[in-house]
Amino acid sequence: MHSPMFGNCFVYNHRINAARDPEAGQRLSAFPRAANALTLTLDLDQDNYMKSGLTEAAGATAVIVVRFN
Repeated sequence: MHSPMFGNCFVYNHRINAARDPEAGQRLSAFPRAANALTLTLDLDQDNYMKSGLTEAAGATAVIVVRFN
């Protein structure tokens, strides 16, 4: 997804992707401990996205939503 305010937005394990991913929204952790946690690595690729000079800095926001059944 793309937002004019926030740029590129990515969603992991959301039902919105069900047409392309049959397991969308159904992934669960079988080993819930810190050592088995989901990790996120961000590469802001500033050399590519900052060329236009529209802004002086790049950043990222991560939102974690816990789903309770």
